[in-house]
Amino acid sequence: MSGRGRGRGRANHNINENNNNNDLAAAVQQLVVMNQNLIQVVTQMNQARNPNVASDMTKAVSLQRPEYFDGKGDPVKLEALVRSFDKIFTTLNCEENLRIPQATHYLVDNADIWWTENKDRLMAPVPRNDNGVNVVRAMNWEEFKTALRSEFFPEHIKRAKKTEFNNLRQGSLTVQEYYNQFQELARFALELVPTPESRASRFEQGLDINIRAALGGWDYSTILDVYTKASNLERVFNERNATVGDKRKNYSGMSEPIQSKKPNYTRSYSINNTANTSNSYFCKKCNRDHHGFYCDGNPWKCAYCGRTGHRTSECRTKMREQGNHYQNDTFHQTQSAGAGSSITRPQTRGYQGGNRYNNNSVQNTNARPTTSTATTGAKSTGQINAMNAVQRPQNQHDKAGNYLN
Repeated sequence: MSGRGRGRGRANHNINENNNNNDLAAAVQQLVVMNQNLIQVVTQMNQARNPNVASDMTKAVSLQRPEYFDGKGDPVKLEALVRSFDKIFTTLNCEENLRIPQATHYLVDNADIWWTENKDRLMAPVPRNDNGVNVVRAMNWEEFKTALRSEFFPEHIKRAKKTEFNNLRQGSLTVQEYYNQFQELARFALELVPTPESRASRFEQGLDINIRAALGGWDYSTILDVYTKASNLERVFNERNATVGDKRKNYSGMSEPIQSKKPNYTRSYSINNTANTSNSYFCKKCNRDHHGFYCDGNPWKCAYCGRTGHRTSECRTKMREQGNHYQNDTFHQTQSAGAGSSITRPQTRGYQGGNRYNNNSVQNTNARPTTSTATTGAKSTGQINAMNAVQRPQNQHDKAGNYLN
């Protein structure tokens, strides 16, 4: 009997403890409600003392010149409106009860119609959950933004923006333009790039293939790191392309005979060089592909001409100058060979002792002189013209075969 008595005593003690906990929770909730009501009363009293508070805030907001929102299906404008008023209210230290009236003043067209039709319902005091406490109050600024997005940023537009973000590539855009569009669309696809690392990786994947190859496949922690290095690489590429354009202009001013006399090894070297540069280049230091650049991202600098973007072995200026030296050496060798040779004249049987040409002499005079290929190749143009200018005797005869001259 005594044991059962002690058991009933412990049960009664637990019940009393639970009742005390419930009473304490109710008391805390009442204190929270009283505190919020007190804040509202103080705010109303301050406004009663200074009825120009709302008017002054309206003037202060208007000086910031926020954009108007028409609600015509452009979520970019909607997000711009929300961000703009968030910054304005923080800067001006605007009170909570004044934020919605200030923001709704800048709703026009479809957005204004929506607010006019739903204002009473949205602003009616209803039980709301504030940090686990049920409070009867009107809508606050955060809840207003949620209602605004639900109305003017529906699900089908969200899906379209996500698709646009997935398909975004740099293409013909500059790095700056690509970065701006990426940041704008990423706000509508936060679940696709939830971390700074994932956002940086996705931004790198959409860059131009040449810039992406020069980046070397490093892992970047923020999108700002990728953007900064990509912008620097783009600037270097533009400078290199401008240098190549100047070289092409210089080549176009050269005369055709000089171009045609260039040795064949220059052309074959250029072709081989082009093939080599199109292949992957792996740095011996970092074992990564960054052709045209050092490991730190700076471009190669030629030790021969002093320009950037190529190595000494790829220098076109060096190849052009070496080609000119080769042409000059060949020309001097040809002149020396031509000066030591003589013109081989045709050997024919002519007038000897007053005798006329016979039929064999006619055949001999019509035959061109025979010289070796090496000798002919060594003669200059003037020597060949002089040889061709030698007059051959012309033999004429009648139908009976008698010579007339």
